[in-house]
Amino acid sequence: MNTSSQYLIKASRCFVVLACLLLVGCLAPVDMSKVELGMTKDEVIRVLGTPNGYNEKGGTTYLYYNAYVEYESLYVKLVDGKVESFGRIRIVP
Repeated sequence: MNTSSQYLIKASRCFVVLACLLLVGCLAPVDMSKVELGMTKDEVIRVLGTPNGYNEKGGTTYLYYNAYVEYESLYVKLVDGKVESFGRIRIVP
């Protein structure tokens, strides 16, 4: 292997490590204390960010966020477009 190839391999590895560190640094805990009953979906997304998942059925919508705690997820339940409840869900493996 020539010197140029070795340099490219080392540079690629450095790039991957830096990208991973950047992504990990962007993972901030979700602050559910900012959510209030009666908020709209847009207001929730404005204070918590884009949900990691959602489920809609009829007039009920669940927004799901990562809790960054093993086997837990955070949820916001909206009924007719307004927050009815929110909290943590224990996920059974």
